[in-house]
Amino acid sequence: MQMARSLIYVASNEAPCGLEKVREVVSKIPGIFDVDANHVNSLLAIDYDQDRATLAQIRRAIREACGDGARS
Repeated sequence: MQMARSLIYVASNEAPCGLEKVREVVSKIPGIFDVDANHVNSLLAIDYDQDRATLAQIRRAIREACGDGARS
């Protein structure tokens, strides 16, 4: 297991449904241990196992969390 922590900025146009919805979706990815949402700075702090989850998977989940309205 390779633990990692990433901070990802989520612009409002990437998540028109809201940062909390994105946090919920990302937290369901296998290998994600914790996701904290900072609504003031539009940041997600994500603790995850790099052997089970990748940044590419996380970013894709962020894009897809709000449906077709999300852009990156």
